[in-house]
Amino acid sequence: DLLASGNCSPAPQDPTPAPMQPQTQEQEPPQPTAFAQVHGIVRNSANGQPLPRVLVRIEGDADAAALTDGEGRFEFPAVPLGPQTFRLLKPGFRDRPYATEDIAYQSDGPAHSVFVAAQMPILNFHLAPTCSIHGHVDLSIGDPAQGITVVLVKQVIRNGRALWSQNGTTKTNGDGAYRFASLPQGIYVVYTQPALESELPVSTVSQRSAANVKRGGYRAAFYPDAHDFAGAVRIRLAGGDQAQANLSLTRETFHTVLATAYFPNGRQFVPNSPAESGFDASLSAASVMDASGRRLSYTAQFDTESHSIQVSLPDGAYTLLVSVMTNEPAAQTQGGATRKTIAFVGFVEFSVAGHAVPNLRIPLGLNPSWPVRIHAERT
Repeated sequence: DLLASGNCSPAPQDPTPAPMQPQTQEQEPPQPTAFAQVHGIVRNSANGQPLPRVLVRIEGDADAAALTDGEGRFEFPAVPLGPQTFRLLKPGFRDRPYATEDIAYQSDGPAHSVFVAAQMPILNFHLAPTCSIHGHVDLSIGDPAQGITVVLVKQVIRNGRALWSQNGTTKTNGDGAYRFASLPQGIYVVYTQPALESELPVSTVSQRSAANVKRGGYRAAFYPDAHDFAGAVRIRLAGGDQAQANLSLTRETFHTVLATAYFPNGRQFVPNSPAESGFDASLSAASVMDASGRRLSYTAQFDTESHSIQVSLPDGAYTLLVSVMTNEPAAQTQGGATRKTIAFVGFVEFSVAGHAVPNLRIPLGLNPSWPVRIHAERT
């Protein structure tokens, strides 16, 4: 209004500019970390009873741990808000399993992810009691069954089929006792691997002396008293069961079995190098199977002196399956000769009845491979 009335004139301009004042940026004070009280209870999944002395641990930045009391309760007075990882540990119990029956994932499953908020409800966790199988191995001669290998297999469902997968091995102690602990619920079979009283080098057995070589030993025994897998008793475990499986082994005579493998052109199989014969042949596998086609845990190996595959077996009916790989010249190129790998397979059925079997012949045939093309579509 003063300017409009002409009673005031603008002030003269100062030619000297005012010095620049440094601008200060105000920093916000750090926000304090928010915490919440977390409490919960751990129970036995088999009977619903509270579990005392369970170690409840928060991993990551929180890094805290507590033991449950006599009523299975635990409490953390100050846990940072946000996602936290809880893990529970107690001997003789296991946390939730992985969503698979693969033997490689039979231990405790993934940790529990909990989002900690200001008003936390009571956390409820459950641990399942683990099962165990223990027993004693007796020898017919009365000596302690020390160092006998005991195998445990578990039935699993894979791709909709019930299969048997090895769950572990152990050896008997000086008293012949063994134990498999911390087992999840399931169906199991227990058996012992064959054991020879004296392990003679295979190279000492020739075709001429095979009939005279006899070894004392114990065949594979399936709980409770069977010689093959079909006769084994299925042990069902659930809810912390503790099963006992005792086995008795009878001493038997093991006889030497010698087999010679031949290619389709009549050439005898002998592991060698390309420098010797122009091709390289190697023994991929030599497996002993029972009458039902199940692989047995007898060791068959190649003897370089007699050029035969040898194994010691007790009386019974068997199949010896042999796989051979050859690496033969394929074509001559500027860079040199190319080679191709060819697979051969053969088997022979035989019986051991009180004496050696020194002259088995295994005809080898091509093991063809067929290309399989798979197209996957996601909807």
